[in-house]
Amino acid sequence: MLDPFTLPDDHAAKSADTLIAVDRAHLRRLGAALSRERDALTARLALVRRQAADAGVTAVDRDLEIRRLSATLRLRERFDIDMCLGRMTPAEGPPVYIGRAGVSDADGTRLLVDWRAPAAEPYFAATWEDPRGLISRRRYR
Repeated sequence: MLDPFTLPDDHAAKSADTLIAVDRAHLRRLGAALSRERDALTARLALVRRQAADAGVTAVDRDLEIRRLSATLRLRERFDIDMCLGRMTPAEGPPVYIGRAGVSDADGTRLLVDWRAPAAEPYFAATWEDPRGLISRRRYR
């Protein structure tokens, strides 16, 4: 798996295990969830493609479902853990990870919040003057 915490020597202090252990564990969990999603989407897409499509509304609905599943699968295949854009730590509560799309774990735990969702607004809008209730932000490249 790709390690986003491999930094140049002049930034070695930022990749200390005490600073990144929680993020590394979260990204491992995200990678596993994305792998499960890709497998499920591939199976669902194969099933929908095998379905017979009658003329009319049924065929249109089937084609729309195929397009939706294909687009979601392409997004999951294009970005692995790169789906995660960063993390914000609110003053109260656990860190919130921001992503290119929302991702949940098998147990329903939210692993990534879609960057377009209102919950992600403080990550992009916080400034030194108005921190929007955040203690810190970290951007992943």
